[in-house]
Amino acid sequence: MPGFAVPYNQPSFACTAAASACDDLAGKLEDQIGKLGSLRGDVVSTWQGDGGASLDGAVGRQADALRGAVNSLRAAARTLRAAASEDHH
Repeated sequence: MPGFAVPYNQPSFACTAAASACDDLAGKLEDQIGKLGSLRGDVVSTWQGDGGASLDGAVGRQADALRGAVNSLRAAARTLRAAASEDHH
């Protein structure tokens, strides 16, 4: 709008946008963890024997890896939000 100066803090905006992207991706990974949990339940109830146990273990390891990624993304989002709240002059 003419006559009105609008303060714009580009670093803060970029940090906030990046934090939001981290949270979005973490949410999508959490959805995948839920799907892996369902798959594990199906494997355990359907596939008996060593093959089933091996597959269950592999699916469990993937879920654990995704949980680690979610934790990292959530921590990054917190750090980015803290950076966005700092004074950038």
